[in-house]
Amino acid sequence: MIYSGIDEAGLGPILGPYCATRVTFKSPKPLMDYLQPYQKKIFYVNDSKKVYLGVNGLKRLELNVLSFYYLINKNLPQNLQGFIPTLKGEWYNASQTIPVIANKEEIIEQANSIAKLFNKLDIDLIEIKRSAVTAMNFNKLLDIWENKATVCQEIIKPLIRSSSNYNQDHTLIIDKQGGRKFYQDFLESTFNQQIDIKFEENNHSKYSCANIDINFQAKADSSSFAVALASMFSKYMRELAMISFNNYWQIKIPNIKRTAGYYTDGIRFLKELENAGLKPRDTKNLIRKK
Repeated sequence: MIYSGIDEAGLGPILGPYCATRVTFKSPKPLMDYLQPYQKKIFYVNDSKKVYLGVNGLKRLELNVLSFYYLINKNLPQNLQGFIPTLKGEWYNASQTIPVIANKEEIIEQANSIAKLFNKLDIDLIEIKRSAVTAMNFNKLLDIWENKATVCQEIIKPLIRSSSNYNQDHTLIIDKQGGRKFYQDFLESTFNQQIDIKFEENNHSKYSCANIDINFQAKADSSSFAVALASMFSKYMRELAMISFNNYWQIKIPNIKRTAGYYTDGIRFLKELENAGLKPRDTKNLIRKK
């Protein structure tokens, strides 16, 4: 059976990229319960907000994300450009070293432990497919579709469409954002074929397309292992981007307080750039319109 999960990071901020990830496994059983005995012993995969919580949050997130990255790629990214090649902008330092804080040997050791466990349990990590969209490109998409929710759906559409590449029974779970519960039209435009509705409810809508069951599910990053790992990859991409972003501006304004890019603090940050005479005249590359 194939299990995939899709999740995003950066829906709310006005600064930094919007990031989305699909993670796909082959497993004889649903993964969350199957792998629960090994949580915090061999790896820690959960809602990225929980993994990131606390003073060691970045190290914990990085260790676990990069161990799964190494598991599938057999190497580690050397820098920001190698990990997020689509991230362009003068404040994104392509040569920023990765890992930022975690130990390479520890990452590889954990990856090897996961590989042994997955071999024992007959689990394969098949694919990790990612997307990072800068403020400039997000704004271009807003010029076309205007609505932010529609833009986010268009960004994840290739991740959903490419999930049809597996000729096996397949469960795809997408972490649901907002109050929408009707997705048939969106899925039919994604797959260009008829989509059957199983049910459409406030917290969970389910559809089928050939051999794929497609679920839009609230808080799926707490109930699906694949969605949880997708949320962690998306969060890690965004954290890397914001580290680079803040480092760039702190070189120019050494005492400026770092920002995560969310609205209120983002406005504060932009005001400090303006006070220092460094806020760009043309902000479409810097600030998301929505």
